[in-house]
Amino acid sequence: MHCLSCDVAAILAAGSQKLASNHYAEHGAFRETKIGKNMADIFETYPEAAGLESHAVEMRAGSVSFHSGTLIHGAGANMTAGRRRAMTMQYMPDGMVFNGKQNILTDEQVAALKPGDKLTDDSQNPLLY
Repeated sequence: MHCLSCDVAAILAAGSQKLASNHYAEHGAFRETKIGKNMADIFETYPEAAGLESHAVEMRAGSVSFHSGTLIHGAGANMTAGRRRAMTMQYMPDGMVFNGKQNILTDEQVAALKPGDKLTDDSQNPLLY
């Protein structure tokens, strides 16, 4: 891909979000996935993703991408002097329980929870209508 007017090319693996959803439906849990600098690490968790077609999406500075967090996605190195900012919003059904893994919870929140406890802290997991 060559784009003189774009600042970044996002790479999206078409259909990859179904891998996590299917695994959850079959096993009641998601696979633990490492997020790191090497995008190819995803194939350690989801080797079946190697056969998926990936697409480069040209994006200008200030552009926004809305996609499922389970979609395999990434971008090349930021070659500008500025920061590449990101914001994530994750939703879960009411009544979800703590699985014992810290993830985005603070140390204080984890200390107050045991596996199986409902995630009812409105400051961390507000209920949306």
